[in-house]
Amino acid sequence: MSLQSQFMKFHEAIQLKRFDENAELREKRDRILKRLRDNLSVTFEPFNQGSYAMGTGIKPLDGDYDIDVGIVLKNVYTDKDPVTVKGWVYEAVKAHTTRVDWRRPCITVYYQAEGEVVYHVDLVVLVRDRYDSNKLYLALGKLHSAADQREWQQDDRQGFMTAIEQKCSGEDGAQFRRVVRYLKRWKDENFPKNGHAAPTGLSFTVAAYY
Repeated sequence: MSLQSQFMKFHEAIQLKRFDENAELREKRDRILKRLRDNLSVTFEPFNQGSYAMGTGIKPLDGDYDIDVGIVLKNVYTDKDPVTVKGWVYEAVKAHTTRVDWRRPCITVYYQAEGEVVYHVDLVVLVRDRYDSNKLYLALGKLHSAADQREWQQDDRQGFMTAIEQKCSGEDGAQFRRVVRYLKRWKDENFPKNGHAAPTGLSFTVAAYY
């Protein structure tokens, strides 16, 4: 029996396709982006990020699909308070569903069915450097954070995703993504979802990269 064929069957069972291959997840993302366009007083450019963008997503064991979207606000810079800027995004989406949480790194919009979370969309709020448009900064802070907990953190997630895309192509690239998915499922089976004991999907991706 071919061991690789068994891995391929396992991969078929756990893989979650990218946004452009998954109409339902794409629809959830697009509804929130429309809400932002209708309610934000500033313009923005969105980009897909995380496992959906890199092709390393897996089907969640608990059915809660995690969608990651970057929101780069235009003509907004780090001289503004990051919590104030995040507040604009929160106010624009807070009535979109029955539950929208303001977390330190992002704004999370939850979709529920019969009281259970079935999707959640993490909106990370970023701005570009005033003098170097290639540099991005992530807005960190909660609604009532003290001054020392409010921060613009330099962020290169787009560069990271580009590096992953360029790492390998063809069958080597497909195998790379399969390995990341295998490691993620191993984590799901061996660590509790709550708490901080489990390694992150990002750490698995970096480990596979090297």
